Amino acid sequence: MNDKKLEKLGVYVCHCGGNISDYVNTSKVAEVIQQEPEVHMAKDFIFMCSDAGQKMIAEDIKANDLTHVIVASCSPRLHHMTFQKVVSEAGINPFTYRHVNIREQVSWVTSHDEPAATEKAIRLIRGAISAVVRLQELAAIEKQMIQVGAVIGGGVSGMTAALDIANQGLPVHLIESSPVLGGRTLDLDKLYPYEIPADKFVQNLIKKINSNENIYIHLNTEVVDTAGTIGDFTLKLKRADNKLVNTEEMQSFEIIENESDAINVDELHVGTITIATGFDTYVPLDGEYGYGKSKQVITLPDLIMHLNSYKKKRLEINGKIINKVAMIHCVGSRQIEDVHPLREGATLNNGCSRTCCTATLQQANRLKDMFPDIDIYDLYRDIRTYGEKEVYYKKASENNVIFIKYPDEEIPQVDTNGSLKIRTVDELTYGLEVEVEVDLIVLAVAMIPRAKPRLIETLSLATGVNGFLQEAHVKLQPVESPVDGIFYAGTAQGPKDVRESTMSASATSVKASTLLKKEIVELSPYIAEVNTEICDGNGDCITQCEYNAISIVPIDDGKKQAIITPALCVSCGACVPACKKNAIKLNGYEITTILAEVKAMVKEVIL
Repeated sequence: MNDKKLEKLGVYVCHCGGNISDYVNTSKVAEVIQQEPEVHMAKDFIFMCSDAGQKMIAEDIKANDLTHVIVASCSPRLHHMTFQKVVSEAGINPFTYRHVNIREQVSWVTSHDEPAATEKAIRLIRGAISAVVRLQELAAIEKQMIQVGAVIGGGVSGMTAALDIANQGLPVHLIESSPVLGGRTLDLDKLYPYEIPADKFVQNLIKKINSNENIYIHLNTEVVDTAGTIGDFTLKLKRADNKLVNTEEMQSFEIIENESDAINVDELHVGTITIATGFDTYVPLDGEYGYGKSKQVITLPDLIMHLNSYKKKRLEINGKIINKVAMIHCVGSRQIEDVHPLREGATLNNGCSRTCCTATLQQANRLKDMFPDIDIYDLYRDIRTYGEKEVYYKKASENNVIFIKYPDEEIPQVDTNGSLKIRTVDELTYGLEVEVEVDLIVLAVAMIPRAKPRLIETLSLATGVNGFLQEAHVKLQPVESPVDGIFYAGTAQGPKDVRESTMSASATSVKASTLLKKEIVELSPYIAEVNTEICDGNGDCITQCEYNAISIVPIDDGKKQAIITPALCVSCGACVPACKKNAIKLNGYEITTILAEVKAMVKEVIL
């Protein structure tokens, strides 16, 4: 597109409540930018994202017949869509709006030099002005929505998400690989904060599912392949019993088979997908804290399940009466290189599993309630009973649980020869070396990600450094995946307790339901586009696309050509430089536009 004068451009510079204006002379920025020939008006304001700031922009657009808008403020990841909505409602094409980041890219990194920060802000805005000159009036891409949801995983998170979606009047398929619903919550005792029995909590959820005709349950079922995009996903299913069970056929934890009513399908077509596949527990290495060397070294989940059905007056495990118990925290969590043992090929899990401290102290108190004369030693690095969970720590202290704080770099040593002994350094007694002889050692094992490589691969999902599924944005999109139409719930995304898991599931269901209620979903036009006259289909672009958005298809005369699936493109631009033919452009961020931005930025600035 040839350079042209804009009819009327409005530029707005945000103070960000001091985050920007304390380091950038925002009034000077507005004054200098006002002199640019394309600019009709330039203003600075304390909070552009506030209701007052948004109202000011909308009123200026209408009163001054503005045709284009630039806002210089914080990261576009925070408020690009906010201001797009403002200009759209005021009558401007939202895709002609441009956002300039002068907080993260200017004030936060040039806080020591106000004149330099001010000049840098001016240069970035000048570049945006040059880009706006070249912006095409793009339109959102419309796609038909299949108004049916899918939830993969039948634990408490998956059940909660399915119920919340179904309660919006939307059909939803709940897919669980095991024969029963409930997940790992069924292995627990009582749930924080109200000490509700875990099995009753699960049964209550199942009862609600049974009474909801919008939910279809697929038990013993794996998702073995996926295809499609937001609005039209295809899930291929594999069932161990080749049966699909609907809600009327399931009572409590049993499957009541009904040949005439059973629905038998091999694939589903849905508009959104919620992933609630849960977590696995860390299995200690052979010999780690004596695990595998002595039957009297068990994991915390083992202890909980043992106590769930225990009726005797004295604690007995593996034929031994237990009078003294040691509980060791952070087994498989917060690992340190050259300190903690690792399996071959494994990576360090240096994150905190968050729930272990609470669960350990809860079971310590449970042991004391059941067997008041038992002695309990709690070996920890840090007690992280965050929020109201501190009550468990307080009660454990009142129950005379003996706390031993061991150093991060010096893990307790367990001797399984003869009697069971633990040797460690106690930081609470200024580094005193202690030795404790016990009858049982309980290891508080970590939450680790549940391996679903095929699902992750086919849906082009991202995982974080901890191996759990990575959300699109930790604050702004905490339950969304980077792929449109796919959401996360519960511990598939990271360590959470039951309450946090169900809360995230409810948040997920709101996002999914909002989409599913639409007949048409609008997708961003900021996507890669292939010039079919130049493309020779060599496939170099595919090697750089991590989202499976590009495919090569045959055309006439045996030739090939790249095509872009709009709903899969995330606008990363990695394919653009990969094409030696320059046959791909990124709409809104074309190479000519970027070069013009750079040229505008290096113009002389007079403050």
